[in-house]
Amino acid sequence: MKRIPTLQHLQGVIRAKVCADCPYRTPGGSPFDTRTPRECEETCPMFVHLPVVRDVAGRTDPMVGHRRRRIEDLLLRLTNGRSPHSKYVRGHARSLAAAIDRLLRY
Repeated sequence: MKRIPTLQHLQGVIRAKVCADCPYRTPGGSPFDTRTPRECEETCPMFVHLPVVRDVAGRTDPMVGHRRRRIEDLLLRLTNGRSPHSKYVRGHARSLAAAIDRLLRY
């Protein structure tokens, strides 16, 4: 049976990989705290769409399709808005997709 990471675990990975350097991050707190949600997550397209990304990534069989590429394409489609958050997340889509893919391998 395939192990799918929890939504909370994925949120922590995103906070560690992307949020620490995000110019749109809510001020305050430690940039290294990956367990505490921030107010900015309510409008960040990555966090808003994370349940969909997790679901699709978990159902993608790496033997049938290239999972990392599918996750990256999904992230790019879901964050296709013109908001500054969207542009920032789109710039990190490849590294986020790779991180999510790695989590699903183990």
